[in-house]
Amino acid sequence: MVGWRNHRPDQRNGYDPRVLGRHDNRCFLDLIFVIVYLAVLLTLSVPLTMIILAAMPLQILIYIAFGPFLRRRLRTQFDAGAAHQAQMVENISGIASVKALGAEVKMLDRLDRTLHANLNAGYRVGLLNIWNDKLLFALDRAITISIIFFGAQFVFAGQITLGELIAFHLLAEKVTGPIENFSGLWEGWQNIRVSRQRLGDVVNTPMEPFGALPKLPIDITARLELTDVDFAYHPSAPILRRFSFTAEPNTMTLVVGPSGIGKSTFGRLAAGIDVPDNGVISLGGENIALYDPHDVRSKIAYIPQEPYLFSGTLRENLVLGNEAASDEEIARALEVSAAASLVDQLPQGLDTHVGERGSALSGGQRQRVAIARSLIKKPKVIIFDEPTSALDGAAQKRMAAQLQRLKGEATLIIITHSPALFDAADQTVDFEALI
Repeated sequence: MVGWRNHRPDQRNGYDPRVLGRHDNRCFLDLIFVIVYLAVLLTLSVPLTMIILAAMPLQILIYIAFGPFLRRRLRTQFDAGAAHQAQMVENISGIASVKALGAEVKMLDRLDRTLHANLNAGYRVGLLNIWNDKLLFALDRAITISIIFFGAQFVFAGQITLGELIAFHLLAEKVTGPIENFSGLWEGWQNIRVSRQRLGDVVNTPMEPFGALPKLPIDITARLELTDVDFAYHPSAPILRRFSFTAEPNTMTLVVGPSGIGKSTFGRLAAGIDVPDNGVISLGGENIALYDPHDVRSKIAYIPQEPYLFSGTLRENLVLGNEAASDEEIARALEVSAAASLVDQLPQGLDTHVGERGSALSGGQRQRVAIARSLIKKPKVIIFDEPTSALDGAAQKRMAAQLQRLKGEATLIIITHSPALFDAADQTVDFEALI
């Protein structure tokens, strides 16, 4: 809930909960005074008070009638605002690709379209609120005219005095005014309702059972096995079907195959990041689905093809999975990942800030840092997804030699196309033949 509180999506969409809270308190006080004023009005003229009481259900009916339309338009406004922000982030994050492709005009056109859709959605919400306010205003004027018209008849008939009619009219405004002010509170609550529905998509997502499941045995072996695993991002397009795979302890297995066949998906499944639709993934004969996800991922490291570095120093990124790592352990991981020379080149060494998403480093440097970060965790199994894709030929050979030294410490599964690693592998698996 910290993220919810700090993100404050409510302010971006037209209201502040602190202001809404003040409206809520004022509404409570207004309700008390409305009851008091109605009691006084009843002593002045029961028939005229009935006019006010008869109009109240009409005001409530207006709120009820406009409610579904307003919520629908608010949802459209929220979606349009999210699409516009996503387009802005995409344009900025991919600015290098935009320039390289000469697509500035195209991307600006997309941004303009999302901005127009966002503004149009806001206009439609405002227009509906105006109509709601106009109807309430018209009803209020109708109440005033009715009080004056019928009140004049009562004055001529001698049922009330002119002074009582004037007093009644002034007090009636004290009753109808707070009811009109309720429209602002009502609009705010509609915003809250839509906001909570949107936030509920994230907040109500089932959490992983961290701490609720037991940890894997300490002496578990490094044998990774997938048995009859099914997985699909969409039911009509399965990626894996009855897929089986075995990597023996402390061996190096190369997984090769054409692009887009599901090798990266296999890596994420094997590391416990994604959950299979069917089948069993086991480490040392233990079904990882029955154990604490955090503990499972400490035993199985996954290094994606496009690693993510966080803002901070190089050291902070390296020890993210094992903050107790010593300088010797960090140095060894850097050596194995062919990143030791990188640290020597940086102005402040391990204390150099890598920038947002590692923007201060090249693609190859980020990949080597990610490999070192996983090695520092001391996992039982390490799954590399194209670890040499951003390395030159010489660096690939150095990494192949270093990985050869790791075989006795962990089970290595390497998704690759690099021929430099073929000689070092204990087995090479053609992924296409397994699916």
